[in-house]
Amino acid sequence: MKTNRHFSLSRLGMLFKQDFIENHRQLLLASGFSLLLLSVLSISISLNFSALPDDSHFNTMCIHVERGWFIAAFIIFGMIAGSSLFNTLKTPAGRLSTLMIPASQLEKFIERWLIVVPGYILLFILIGTIADLVRVGFCEWILHRNVTMIQPHDFFDTDSLPRKYFVATLGFLSLQSFFVLGSVVWQKFAMVKTFWAMVFIGGAYSLTGIALMEWLHNPGTAYPEPEFLKTDTVPCIIASLVTLFNYSVAYLRLRESEIINRW
Repeated sequence: MKTNRHFSLSRLGMLFKQDFIENHRQLLLASGFSLLLLSVLSISISLNFSALPDDSHFNTMCIHVERGWFIAAFIIFGMIAGSSLFNTLKTPAGRLSTLMIPASQLEKFIERWLIVVPGYILLFILIGTIADLVRVGFCEWILHRNVTMIQPHDFFDTDSLPRKYFVATLGFLSLQSFFVLGSVVWQKFAMVKTFWAMVFIGGAYSLTGIALMEWLHNPGTAYPEPEFLKTDTVPCIIASLVTLFNYSVAYLRLRESEIINRW
């Protein structure tokens, strides 16, 4: 009987099952901690604005501040999740266990990518929704204030809302892909090393651009803004290419690790 040695849905399903059995406690603890942190943050924000007499103004201010903190938490937790894509490769025992799993490297990468990237996004949306419900319940029952939950249009204007969410998600995936790559490149302190590498590269790029503009600048000449920067089409294409490139390099690096770290 011939079997596909590169990809099989049945093996992928067994990988999900094994990963859940081995790591469900860590997942529940991480989810519970995130929910507790966001809930405490939401309640603290409500208490901070509790002196406002008007319920409408009170609700608007709570949502405005909570939105900012939730976005920050989403990005930070996403970077942590991306950096943990292959944290089992940190130790010899973990590398041996990972490499001895009867599945292809492609299946291992896809399974963990689905958990860390789209799985994380869906889980954070669920946790954020529950934390916001905790805020609403606290305001209604304890503070006796009339409030509402955060709505999708509270993050962006209603004009072209789906497109704005698509662009924001693509930007997040592009940023997180660097940490996904770092999780395979560096075995220890992947998040810290990736962060400082991005700071160094970004700083060098910015300084080079500033120096180049200063060198080419002519005070008597007005430089119009390039047309392609007036829309988000080109930035979206660049972000997509960067994301795919980082994922591809991460997968290729993982395939090499089967030989490099076997012994």
